[in-house]
Amino acid sequence: MNIRIVCCADIHGDFSTFELLKDFVNNREESIDLIVCSGDLLLESFDNKEYQKFKAVSTALWQAKHSVWSNLLLGEFAHRIISRSQKSNKIHDMAKRYLELLEIASKRMRAQYKGFKEILGEIEPTVLIVPGNYDCHFMADYFEDEYIHLKTKTIKNLTFAGYGGANVVPSHIPEDLLVAYYEGQTTKGFISEPYSFLSSQRPDVAIVHAPPYGCCDVVGVGMNMISGGSSSGGHAGSVGIRAYIVEQNPNLVVSGHIHEAMGIEKLKDSYVINPGNLGRFYDRDYGTFMEVELDGDGKFSSAVLYRIDGQHGRIKVVEKFRKC
Repeated sequence: MNIRIVCCADIHGDFSTFELLKDFVNNREESIDLIVCSGDLLLESFDNKEYQKFKAVSTALWQAKHSVWSNLLLGEFAHRIISRSQKSNKIHDMAKRYLELLEIASKRMRAQYKGFKEILGEIEPTVLIVPGNYDCHFMADYFEDEYIHLKTKTIKNLTFAGYGGANVVPSHIPEDLLVAYYEGQTTKGFISEPYSFLSSQRPDVAIVHAPPYGCCDVVGVGMNMISGGSSSGGHAGSVGIRAYIVEQNPNLVVSGHIHEAMGIEKLKDSYVINPGNLGRFYDRDYGTFMEVELDGDGKFSSAVLYRIDGQHGRIKVVEKFRKC
């Protein structure tokens, strides 16, 4: 029996557009079996005034920290400053203010996760979610059933495994709150937790936020519907996730992160998809998502790329893809 999956990513707080996707899924004649969201549910942690304060305080603290405890997160550094100095001074006051802003950001983002969870309660199919580089480590507290980061689930005899996050840290969200992403060069050589985890689990379908290096990951491709078209942008994907795909050959890899690199590419026998950003993001007044169909063996059969007009609520087909 075939399985139909709706894939979306990079909602970035645009929950009204996600509700249009919800209605599309719930009202379909041909039922959808699964919704996959490959990260970046949120966008903002501060209003403009708060952000200006956060930027000033975090910059000053980072400069102070870098000369003393460079391996600490700013929140950890702030706690050490306060615990070691009972008297008020400039650095002590900045540390206190940083922790106050950290609490403001945490409360605001928790409230957004709570609101999104309420929307998910109105969706009929199963939902799987991994975090993006804009998401928080406490995201798992609100999506116990849906959260698949560093986890596996079996649905219709297919194994799904997830690894979220990316190696890009947004400047407007406190790093203390973000999901850790372990990939890069260290004193002991190159490490990649996504490679290690996904290779150990050997899923039929891998759900990631960062695309593999060289597939659906070109920055600045504009509105190319199929990744790999001519572009002056560079590749920004994960080397570890690419190595995992080359070695393990999963049926499908669902990614996100690089909004403009939407499309489908084939790496060996694996199909890699990037549905683009569902949420309206800065200068774009629309979102995109994909519907993917797998055959009875869990192999890629077809896909459709849709565009949602967030202002008027219209959904239209942009591109159709077939197995090649």
